[in-house]
Amino acid sequence: MFGAKKVTKKYEGKEGGKVDWFLKDALDTVYDPHGTGKVVKAATILARSSEGNVRVRDVVRIYASEGEAGISDLAWTSPLTKYIIEAFDAC
Repeated sequence: MFGAKKVTKKYEGKEGGKVDWFLKDALDTVYDPHGTGKVVKAATILARSSEGNVRVRDVVRIYASEGEAGISDLAWTSPLTKYIIEAFDAC
């Protein structure tokens, strides 16, 4: 009745394929707390610095292999990082 309906998806493929599946088919499950309506894509830049950019796909791949400890401080400057990780875990 109020707010958007939460989209849920579950990965049921081969082991090791969740990252690519999530980036291709499940980014629509990322929570948008501010209601911007912007679509999150794998190439979306989360944070910028003179040393480079942090993209959604970088966060997902690093989180899948190294956990939260592997994610850079620059990536954590974006509030979307937390929501991307929550969506990835929920799938």
